[in-house]
Amino acid sequence: MQTNNTNGVAALIITYNPDAERLKANAEAVRDQASKVVIVDNASRNSDMIRDIAEECGCRVIFQSENVGIAKALNEGMKYLSTEGYDWVLTLDQDSVIGERLIPELMTCALSDSKCAIACPEINYEGWSQKLQNNKEKYQEVKACMTSASLTSTKCWNEVGGYDESYFIDFVDNEFCMKLKLAGYKVIRNHDVVLSHMLGDSGEVNLIFTKIRYSHHAPLRYYYMTRNNIVFVDKYKGYLNYPKEIIKIIYNILMGAFTEHNRETLKYIRLGINDARSKKMGRYED
Repeated sequence: MQTNNTNGVAALIITYNPDAERLKANAEAVRDQASKVVIVDNASRNSDMIRDIAEECGCRVIFQSENVGIAKALNEGMKYLSTEGYDWVLTLDQDSVIGERLIPELMTCALSDSKCAIACPEINYEGWSQKLQNNKEKYQEVKACMTSASLTSTKCWNEVGGYDESYFIDFVDNEFCMKLKLAGYKVIRNHDVVLSHMLGDSGEVNLIFTKIRYSHHAPLRYYYMTRNNIVFVDKYKGYLNYPKEIIKIIYNILMGAFTEHNRETLKYIRLGINDARSKKMGRYED
């Protein structure tokens, strides 16, 4: 797939009440590697700060009148950049700061296979002790990847109908990657490129034989995580390791019990299960 622009790659950052210092570092890091940087903001309380950073860093901002969710925000940005003639877009969340030459390295990876729809890096979660994969092969086809720092083909995005906006947040990336795979495309990881990604607060559970680390989320977030996980697995169970996916669902539910506000969290988990059963999607409404 050839590009229409001089550099051929744009960047898309999705924001919702971002930290000013982190967002500025994000925009400054990507502006030197992308032809255009667009921020789609989901009605943040600090929109004036976002506007100031965008102006300072030379980014275009699309402000939403309400929080429309990450999937719709991604679609809005991808649609705009597609009409601008960009064939490839690096999607970023507000907390990810890319390293030098991430885009060129991912672009080389993407162009190495005509069926590549997404080229993605290794992820190093800040504050987590983890062992990065030591692969002999530089490029590896993977089942899915997170949205942040994924170099995505606008042609493939359009062909599969974009991101599913009914998910609102959580499992948006899993569902999108699955649609691409079923359409015959590939998600390819470049093991020579690493993204340092910041998660929220984390905790640790001591079990008999091991320790399990997990990240803290707001109670409402567990509603989306639970509902969308169940809906995703049910929709694509014929293409997944079903028993393994069920174990993941149970694990995520159990992790909710270790949160600071576990009673409220478990309430939202229960609501997520109920809405998954009734196929009630979209933004949660009281």
